[in-house]
Amino acid sequence: MDFGEIGGRIALIAVAIAIFILFAVIRGRDPRRERIELVGSLLEETKLNVILAQNYEHQPFQRPFHVTGWQLRRKKYHFLDKELIKDIDNSFSLALDYNKRLKAANKEQSSRTVPIDIEMLRIGFPKIKQGLEDWLLAKTGTSDHKTKQGISDWLFGGR
Repeated sequence: MDFGEIGGRIALIAVAIAIFILFAVIRGRDPRRERIELVGSLLEETKLNVILAQNYEHQPFQRPFHVTGWQLRRKKYHFLDKELIKDIDNSFSLALDYNKRLKAANKEQSSRTVPIDIEMLRIGFPKIKQGLEDWLLAKTGTSDHKTKQGISDWLFGGR
């Protein structure tokens, strides 16, 4: 058996893959687009929390608020208005504390309700939502954060 031709093709494919990976690693991200994506993901999380806060009494059981995205990226929102950052931190910290107490109560299999200052969240989350939408409107011209993504964005990350 002659592996010369097959070996040459495998080497060519390996070189192409190496160039492809190198290009993906070297290519930088656009900080403007990164900020828009950060704000967009926080806005989506906030919209869900607005609905949870508004319908809090009508739920058959207590539900946790969405705080994961905020927890992962809370140090990256330095470019937002200071007052908005303060509102974001206050509301999401209150929701995180509630989630922790709710998780502990569920772990104990307690049937008691976990107290929360729902009025603070009913005021805070819509205020955050409006602030984030205003920021997006000022930076992108629309309050919709969805950006066009193609196969190259999926493979290499957006520019």
